[in-house]
Amino acid sequence: MARLKPQQWRTAEAGFTAARLTKHGLPKRRSGSVLIGTFNIRKLGNDKNRTGNGRKGRTPGAWRLLARACAPFDLLAIQEVQDDLSGLVRLQRDLAADHGREFQLLVSDIAGSRPGGKGMTERMAFLYDKKRITHTELSSEITADRAQVTATLFSRWQDFERSIREWHQQNRNRSKKSAFELPTFLTFIRAPHVGSFRILPKTNGKPIDLLAVNAHLLFGKDENERLWEFLELVEWLSLRAKYPDKLYAPNLFLLGDCNLETANLATAVAAENPPAEVTGSARAFLEWKIKSLNATKLKSKKSADANFPLLDDHPVQGPLRTNARHDETYDQIGLFCRDRRLPRHDANTNVTGTGDTYDYGVFRFTDLIAELLEKDAWDDAVVKHGNAPGSPFNDLKSSVRKRVIGWLEYDVSDHFPAWIRLPRP
Repeated sequence: MARLKPQQWRTAEAGFTAARLTKHGLPKRRSGSVLIGTFNIRKLGNDKNRTGNGRKGRTPGAWRLLARACAPFDLLAIQEVQDDLSGLVRLQRDLAADHGREFQLLVSDIAGSRPGGKGMTERMAFLYDKKRITHTELSSEITADRAQVTATLFSRWQDFERSIREWHQQNRNRSKKSAFELPTFLTFIRAPHVGSFRILPKTNGKPIDLLAVNAHLLFGKDENERLWEFLELVEWLSLRAKYPDKLYAPNLFLLGDCNLETANLATAVAAENPPAEVTGSARAFLEWKIKSLNATKLKSKKSADANFPLLDDHPVQGPLRTNARHDETYDQIGLFCRDRRLPRHDANTNVTGTGDTYDYGVFRFTDLIAELLEKDAWDDAVVKHGNAPGSPFNDLKSSVRKRVIGWLEYDVSDHFPAWIRLPRP
């Protein structure tokens, strides 16, 4: 896949003005607020520069753009960190050298495979600025205990055996063998990583304590597998938020790549028994599921409130998509908050994008590069898009979109950073 050449990076970076970066969703760092985000950085592994002889790695320009994208944050959850931590350490070092940000690291062990096994093992990592947000004592993972897994396995075993017999009857004249796949959730493929953090006050105010859940959920083979892990994680978060007095911290923040798609769903949606009007798409179903939590599982006075801002259209930025192809909101920020200083769901419709008040968004670096290196095509797309909310990226010609995506999705990432701004206490 073609990547940007050094001269193209120089041309682009000459146009990285503060106003243009803000226009495309990179939030400004301000003294009266903190920025908390999530960023799936595709295969963030070795720290090598890509060279002309085909050596694997990122181009120097991609490393610089990654540092620029991460620089405003005070707490950032990163997914797809590889077993080799040199790339993450390079990013930390670049942030200090080029942006004056001294970040601390909290990193999980590998998940997704046993050491030396097949498949892509990866870590979850937190970057945080201890001048504004400190890591307190807790660091753990979310998983299902063995008793629960065993009970689920046996409860589904007869259904599984029956489906295998039916499969063999239908395919008895074929050489293809069936895979051992149970039709239910057992446990997370990659255990979400949990860290406790404290948002420090500006002066003598009371700090805000939170548990940050860094997750990279299964993409799987179909929409049902995608949904199982997400619903299980939401269930875990809801049950913990229902009894916040028992939590290490009273507020839960989900920050991660949940691999949520907006394709049609099948049995996973039917099992939730939603209203008929929300069964047509994953987005409608998920909005109903999340927004109904406050009236069902979290309706007691002691419970925290659930808020997934990226599922709502932003009043200024319009619909928010978090992948480089601008067609899915894979990544999510979920707030399960008891602290009344933190935003409830109804605050999403009132954000203005100004000052230190609550806000949320994504940094669309594809739009930034398209505007700077495909200027004529970008100007045409802006005219075509008109005053409609959201990004003009999908109004570009298909060939231009493919070219821009090809430049960036492997070199920088195929995901955008997503973020929220919270006033400091």
